[in-house]
Amino acid sequence: MGIETVAMVLQCSGNGRSFFPSKPSGTPWTVGAAGCVVWSGVPVRAVVEALGGLATGRAYMTGTGGQTLPAGIDPKTIMVERSLPVAAMADALLAWELNGAPVSLAHGGPLRLIVPGYTGVNNIK
Repeated sequence: MGIETVAMVLQCSGNGRSFFPSKPSGTPWTVGAAGCVVWSGVPVRAVVEALGGLATGRAYMTGTGGQTLPAGIDPKTIMVERSLPVAAMADALLAWELNGAPVSLAHGGPLRLIVPGYTGVNNIK
């Protein structure tokens, strides 16, 4: 499996949240929660091929967040999961580097799903 890099614009889903009438928690972004980044890692398609290939008839690729939750929290109440057409796998990456440095926990480290061409919330942390 070779390492690949992907350059893309990534926008935080909280971009503009300070304009929301309900004032959600988190950084009070107005504008600017976006940037050009370079991710490095292994292509999802290579991992799937190494594990025997895609099962026949599959239409979607699903990413699920891997955070360790506090005791007593039901993961089904806060699970972050996104499904995309299986064609997205052609460019998807399991990234461990962001701009040449290990992906930090705040940015989804140690491993983050990157899916170019789809909105940032599909790049599961």
